[in-house]
Amino acid sequence: MNTTNRIVAMSAHRVGYFFVLALFALFGLGAALQAHAQAGDPPSRVARLSDASGPVWLYSSDDNEWVAVERNRPLTTGDRIATDNDARAEITLGTTTLRLDAATELEIVQLDDSTYRVDLHGGSVAVRLRSPQSLAEFALETDEGQFRIQAVGRYRFDRFEQASDLTVYSGQAVFEGQNSALPLTTGQHAQFWLDAGGAPQYNMVEPARDAFAAWNGERDRAESRPVAARYVSPEMTGADDLDRYGQWEQSPEFGPLWIPANVAAGWAPYSSGHWAWVRPWGWTWVDDAPWGFAPFHYGRWVNYRDT
Repeated sequence: MNTTNRIVAMSAHRVGYFFVLALFALFGLGAALQAHAQAGDPPSRVARLSDASGPVWLYSSDDNEWVAVERNRPLTTGDRIATDNDARAEITLGTTTLRLDAATELEIVQLDDSTYRVDLHGGSVAVRLRSPQSLAEFALETDEGQFRIQAVGRYRFDRFEQASDLTVYSGQAVFEGQNSALPLTTGQHAQFWLDAGGAPQYNMVEPARDAFAAWNGERDRAESRPVAARYVSPEMTGADDLDRYGQWEQSPEFGPLWIPANVAAGWAPYSSGHWAWVRPWGWTWVDDAPWGFAPFHYGRWVNYRDT
Protein backbone atom coordinates (compact mmCIF):
# COMPACT_ATOMS: atom_id res chain seq x y z
CA MET A 1 0.00 0.00 0.00
CA ASN A 2 1.16 3.52 -0.81
CA THR A 3 1.79 5.32 2.49
CA THR A 4 2.82 8.63 0.92
CA ASN A 5 -0.79 9.81 1.10
CA ARG A 6 -1.25 8.71 4.69
CA ILE A 7 -3.50 10.84 6.86
CA VAL A 8 -3.84 10.44 10.60
CA ALA A 9 -6.77 11.35 12.84
CA MET A 10 -6.75 11.73 16.60
CA SER A 11 -9.26 12.20 19.37
CA ALA A 12 -9.81 15.75 20.57
CA HIS A 13 -10.63 14.63 24.12
CA ARG A 14 -7.27 14.42 25.88
CA VAL A 15 -7.44 11.58 28.35
CA GLY A 16 -3.97 10.02 28.69
CA TYR A 17 -3.38 9.40 25.00
CA PHE A 18 -4.70 10.59 21.69
CA PHE A 19 -6.36 7.90 19.66
CA VAL A 20 -5.05 8.16 16.14
CA LEU A 21 -6.48 6.84 12.93
CA ALA A 22 -4.37 6.35 9.82
CA LEU A 23 -6.48 7.21 6.79
CA PHE A 24 -5.43 6.62 3.21
CA ALA A 25 -6.53 8.62 0.15
CA LEU A 26 -8.39 5.71 -1.43
CA PHE A 27 -11.34 5.69 -3.78
CA GLY A 28 -12.61 2.36 -2.38
CA LEU A 29 -13.65 1.12 1.03
CA GLY A 30 -10.14 1.22 2.46
CA ALA A 31 -7.28 -1.03 3.38
CA ALA A 32 -9.25 -4.07 4.52
CA LEU A 33 -11.70 -4.12 1.64
CA GLN A 34 -9.07 -3.14 -0.90
CA ALA A 35 -7.19 -6.32 0.00
CA HIS A 36 -10.31 -8.34 -0.78
CA ALA A 37 -10.78 -6.55 -4.10
CA GLN A 38 -7.21 -7.24 -5.15
CA ALA A 39 -7.87 -10.92 -4.50
CA GLY A 40 -10.78 -10.76 -6.93
CA ASP A 41 -13.48 -11.18 -4.29
CA PRO A 42 -15.86 -8.39 -3.14
CA PRO A 43 -15.92 -4.87 -4.64
CA SER A 44 -13.65 -2.27 -3.09
CA ARG A 45 -16.37 0.28 -2.38
CA VAL A 46 -19.54 0.24 -0.34
CA ALA A 47 -22.50 2.55 0.28
CA ARG A 48 -23.56 3.75 3.71
CA LEU A 49 -26.78 4.53 5.52
CA SER A 50 -25.55 8.02 6.37
CA ASP A 51 -28.67 9.25 8.17
CA ALA A 52 -31.94 7.86 9.48
CA SER A 53 -34.89 9.64 11.04
CA GLY A 54 -37.54 7.31 12.38
CA PRO A 55 -37.71 3.53 11.89
CA VAL A 56 -35.64 2.31 8.91
CA TRP A 57 -35.53 -1.36 7.92
CA LEU A 58 -33.13 -3.68 6.12
CA TYR A 59 -34.35 -6.93 4.61
CA SER A 60 -32.40 -9.91 5.93
CA SER A 61 -32.24 -12.68 3.33
CA ASP A 62 -30.75 -15.00 5.96
CA ASP A 63 -33.77 -14.67 8.26
CA ASN A 64 -36.33 -13.83 5.54
CA GLU A 65 -37.55 -10.80 7.50
CA TRP A 66 -37.09 -7.07 7.91
CA VAL A 67 -34.76 -5.96 10.72
CA ALA A 68 -34.18 -2.50 12.17
CA VAL A 69 -31.06 -0.79 10.84
CA GLU A 70 -29.20 2.26 12.12
CA ARG A 71 -26.97 5.00 10.75
CA ASN A 72 -23.52 4.00 9.43
CA ARG A 73 -24.61 0.54 8.32
CA PRO A 74 -22.64 -0.47 5.18
CA LEU A 75 -24.87 -1.26 2.20
CA THR A 76 -24.08 -3.23 -0.94
CA THR A 77 -25.52 -5.43 -3.70
CA GLY A 78 -28.78 -7.14 -2.72
CA ASP A 79 -29.61 -4.87 0.23
CA ARG A 80 -33.19 -3.60 0.47
CA ILE A 81 -33.96 -0.53 2.57
CA ALA A 82 -37.45 0.56 3.64
CA THR A 83 -38.65 3.55 5.67
CA ASP A 84 -41.69 3.65 7.93
CA ASN A 85 -44.55 6.06 7.28
CA ASP A 86 -42.95 8.67 9.53
CA ALA A 87 -39.30 8.04 8.65
CA ARG A 88 -36.68 9.28 6.19
CA ALA A 89 -33.23 8.00 5.31
CA GLU A 90 -30.12 8.99 3.42
CA ILE A 91 -27.68 6.72 1.56
CA THR A 92 -24.28 7.93 0.36
CA LEU A 93 -21.66 6.44 -1.91
CA GLY A 94 -18.73 8.82 -2.26
CA THR A 95 -20.22 12.10 -3.52
CA THR A 96 -23.51 10.47 -4.65
CA THR A 97 -26.46 10.95 -2.29
CA LEU A 98 -29.85 9.21 -2.25
CA ARG A 99 -32.55 10.47 0.13
CA LEU A 100 -35.59 8.31 0.86
CA ASP A 101 -38.94 9.78 1.84
CA ALA A 102 -41.36 8.09 4.21
CA ALA A 103 -42.95 4.79 3.10
CA THR A 104 -40.24 4.13 0.52
CA GLU A 105 -38.55 0.86 -0.45
CA LEU A 106 -35.30 0.84 -2.41
CA GLU A 107 -33.13 -2.11 -3.47
CA ILE A 108 -29.45 -1.95 -4.40
CA VAL A 109 -29.45 -4.25 -7.42
CA GLN A 110 -25.74 -3.92 -8.21
CA LEU A 111 -22.92 -2.04 -6.52
CA ASP A 112 -19.35 -2.76 -7.59
CA ASP A 113 -16.31 -0.83 -8.78
CA SER A 114 -18.03 0.42 -11.95
CA THR A 115 -21.81 0.20 -11.42
CA TYR A 116 -24.37 1.61 -8.98
CA ARG A 117 -27.84 0.38 -9.96
CA VAL A 118 -30.90 0.65 -7.73
CA ASP A 119 -34.55 -0.37 -8.03
CA LEU A 120 -37.28 1.84 -6.59
CA HIS A 121 -40.09 -0.50 -5.56
CA GLY A 122 -42.26 2.30 -4.19
CA GLY A 123 -42.16 5.76 -2.62
CA SER A 124 -39.93 8.74 -3.34
CA VAL A 125 -36.16 9.13 -3.70
CA ALA A 126 -34.14 12.29 -4.26
CA VAL A 127 -30.79 11.79 -5.98
CA ARG A 128 -27.84 14.17 -6.15
CA LEU A 129 -24.84 13.37 -8.35
CA ARG A 130 -21.81 15.63 -7.98
CA SER A 131 -19.11 13.78 -9.94
CA PRO A 132 -19.02 13.33 -13.75
CA GLN A 133 -17.57 9.88 -13.08
CA SER A 134 -20.81 8.79 -11.42
CA LEU A 135 -22.93 9.52 -14.51
CA ALA A 136 -21.96 6.36 -16.38
CA GLU A 137 -22.23 4.28 -13.19
CA PHE A 138 -25.65 5.23 -11.85
CA ALA A 139 -29.05 3.97 -12.99
CA LEU A 140 -32.43 3.79 -11.28
CA GLU A 141 -35.07 1.26 -12.33
CA THR A 142 -38.77 0.79 -11.71
CA ASP A 143 -41.30 -1.62 -13.20
CA GLU A 144 -42.07 1.05 -15.82
CA GLY A 145 -38.53 1.45 -17.15
CA GLN A 146 -35.01 2.66 -16.46
CA PHE A 147 -33.74 6.17 -15.73
CA ARG A 148 -30.21 7.32 -16.54
CA ILE A 149 -28.67 10.59 -15.44
CA GLN A 150 -26.64 12.46 -18.05
CA ALA A 151 -25.39 15.50 -16.10
CA VAL A 152 -24.40 16.26 -12.52
CA GLY A 153 -27.34 17.74 -10.69
CA ARG A 154 -30.40 17.13 -8.52
CA TYR A 155 -33.23 14.72 -9.34
CA ARG A 156 -36.31 13.14 -7.82
CA PHE A 157 -37.96 9.80 -8.58
CA ASP A 158 -41.42 8.68 -7.41
CA ARG A 159 -43.30 5.44 -7.87
CA PHE A 160 -46.95 5.11 -6.88
CA GLU A 161 -49.87 3.13 -8.31
CA GLN A 162 -47.98 1.59 -11.26
CA ALA A 163 -46.59 4.91 -12.43
CA SER A 164 -43.08 6.36 -12.19
CA ASP A 165 -42.18 10.05 -12.02
CA LEU A 166 -38.92 11.84 -12.83
CA THR A 167 -38.31 15.44 -11.77
CA VAL A 168 -35.14 17.22 -12.91
CA TYR A 169 -34.34 20.07 -10.53
CA SER A 170 -31.00 20.65 -12.25
CA GLY A 171 -29.19 18.62 -14.88
CA GLN A 172 -30.41 16.22 -17.56
CA ALA A 173 -31.76 12.66 -17.47
CA VAL A 174 -33.46 10.19 -19.78
CA PHE A 175 -36.22 7.63 -19.33
CA GLU A 176 -35.70 4.39 -21.27
CA GLY A 177 -38.63 2.06 -21.90
CA GLN A 178 -39.59 -0.56 -24.45
CA ASN A 179 -38.47 0.85 -27.84
CA SER A 180 -38.69 4.39 -26.48
CA ALA A 181 -36.69 7.06 -24.70
CA LEU A 182 -37.53 10.52 -23.38
CA PRO A 183 -34.93 13.09 -22.25
CA LEU A 184 -35.77 15.62 -19.53
CA THR A 185 -33.91 18.80 -18.60
CA THR A 186 -33.91 21.28 -15.71
CA GLY A 187 -37.37 22.20 -14.46
CA GLN A 188 -39.21 19.32 -16.15
CA HIS A 189 -41.33 16.63 -14.49
CA ALA A 190 -42.78 13.64 -16.35
CA GLN A 191 -44.94 10.72 -15.27
CA PHE A 192 -44.55 7.34 -16.99
CA TRP A 193 -46.79 4.28 -17.08
CA LEU A 194 -47.42 1.23 -19.25
CA ASP A 195 -50.58 0.83 -21.31
CA ALA A 196 -52.52 -2.42 -21.71
CA GLY A 197 -50.08 -3.56 -24.38
CA GLY A 198 -47.02 -2.86 -22.23
CA ALA A 199 -45.96 0.22 -24.22
CA PRO A 200 -44.62 3.18 -22.20
CA GLN A 201 -46.78 6.30 -21.99
CA TYR A 202 -45.98 9.66 -20.41
CA ASN A 203 -47.45 12.97 -19.35
CA MET A 204 -45.67 16.22 -18.48
CA VAL A 205 -46.76 17.68 -15.13
CA GLU A 206 -45.70 20.38 -12.70
CA PRO A 207 -42.92 19.52 -10.20
CA ALA A 208 -44.19 18.48 -6.77
CA ARG A 209 -43.94 21.09 -4.02
CA ASP A 210 -44.49 18.92 -0.97
CA ALA A 211 -42.82 18.33 2.40
CA PHE A 212 -40.26 15.94 0.91
CA ALA A 213 -39.19 18.49 -1.70
CA ALA A 214 -38.78 21.14 1.01
CA TRP A 215 -36.79 18.80 3.28
CA ASN A 216 -34.53 17.70 0.45
CA GLY A 217 -33.88 21.32 -0.55
CA GLU A 218 -32.89 22.16 3.03
CA ARG A 219 -30.45 19.22 3.10
CA ASP A 220 -28.85 20.34 -0.14
CA ARG A 221 -28.42 23.93 1.10
CA ALA A 222 -26.90 22.73 4.38
CA GLU A 223 -24.11 20.84 2.62
CA SER A 224 -20.80 22.60 2.17
CA ARG A 225 -17.71 21.79 0.18
CA PRO A 226 -15.58 19.54 2.43
CA VAL A 227 -12.12 20.70 3.45
CA ALA A 228 -11.28 17.01 3.79
CA ALA A 229 -10.96 16.87 -0.01
CA ARG A 230 -7.49 18.37 0.47
CA TYR A 231 -6.41 15.25 2.34
CA VAL A 232 -8.59 12.37 1.12
CA SER A 233 -10.57 11.67 -2.03
CA PRO A 234 -14.07 13.22 -1.97
CA GLU A 235 -15.23 9.82 -3.29
CA MET A 236 -14.28 8.26 0.04
CA THR A 237 -17.67 7.55 1.60
CA GLY A 238 -18.05 9.64 4.76
CA ALA A 239 -15.34 12.17 3.88
CA ASP A 240 -17.73 15.13 4.20
CA ASP A 241 -18.42 14.28 7.86
CA LEU A 242 -14.79 14.80 8.81
CA ASP A 243 -15.01 18.59 8.46
CA ARG A 244 -18.52 18.77 9.89
CA TYR A 245 -17.61 16.96 13.11
CA GLY A 246 -13.93 17.72 13.65
CA GLN A 247 -10.87 19.64 12.58
CA TRP A 248 -7.46 19.12 10.99
CA GLU A 249 -3.94 19.85 12.17
CA GLN A 250 -0.45 18.95 11.00
CA SER A 251 1.89 16.52 12.79
CA PRO A 252 5.62 16.22 11.98
CA GLU A 253 5.33 12.47 12.57
CA PHE A 254 2.06 11.61 10.82
CA GLY A 255 1.22 14.58 8.59
CA PRO A 256 -2.43 15.77 8.51
CA LEU A 257 -4.39 14.80 11.63
CA TRP A 258 -8.15 14.76 11.90
CA ILE A 259 -9.54 15.54 15.39
CA PRO A 260 -13.16 14.59 16.18
CA ALA A 261 -14.93 17.17 18.30
CA ASN A 262 -17.02 16.73 21.43
CA VAL A 263 -16.17 13.15 22.29
CA ALA A 264 -17.21 11.97 25.74
CA ALA A 265 -14.83 11.62 28.66
CA GLY A 266 -13.08 8.27 28.53
CA TRP A 267 -14.00 7.73 24.90
CA ALA A 268 -12.07 5.10 22.97
CA PRO A 269 -12.48 3.55 19.51
CA TYR A 270 -14.97 0.67 19.27
CA SER A 271 -16.65 1.73 22.52
CA SER A 272 -19.92 3.11 21.10
CA GLY A 273 -21.55 1.00 18.43
CA HIS A 274 -21.94 -2.65 17.51
CA TRP A 275 -20.63 -5.38 15.25
CA ALA A 276 -22.82 -6.47 12.32
CA TRP A 277 -22.47 -9.27 9.81
CA VAL A 278 -22.25 -7.59 6.41
CA ARG A 279 -22.04 -9.76 3.31
CA PRO A 280 -19.64 -10.33 1.63
CA TRP A 281 -17.06 -8.94 4.07
CA GLY A 282 -18.14 -10.53 7.35
CA TRP A 283 -18.19 -8.89 10.78
CA THR A 284 -18.06 -5.09 10.41
CA TRP A 285 -18.02 -2.35 13.03
CA VAL A 286 -21.01 0.06 12.90
CA ASP A 287 -20.19 3.13 15.00
CA ASP A 288 -22.84 5.29 16.67
CA ALA A 289 -21.13 8.63 16.01
CA PRO A 290 -22.43 10.59 13.00
CA TRP A 291 -18.81 10.83 11.78
CA GLY A 292 -18.13 7.17 12.58
CA PHE A 293 -18.05 5.66 9.09
CA ALA A 294 -14.83 6.87 7.45
CA PRO A 295 -12.59 6.57 10.54
CA PHE A 296 -13.54 2.92 11.08
CA HIS A 297 -13.32 1.80 7.45
CA TYR A 298 -10.36 3.62 5.96
CA GLY A 299 -7.50 3.05 8.38
CA ARG A 300 -6.50 2.01 11.90
CA TRP A 301 -6.49 3.51 15.37
CA VAL A 302 -3.23 3.88 17.33
CA ASN A 303 -2.09 5.74 20.44
CA TYR A 304 -0.49 9.00 19.40
CA ARG A 305 1.03 11.00 22.23
CA ASP A 306 0.86 11.23 25.99
CA THR A 307 -0.80 14.32 27.39
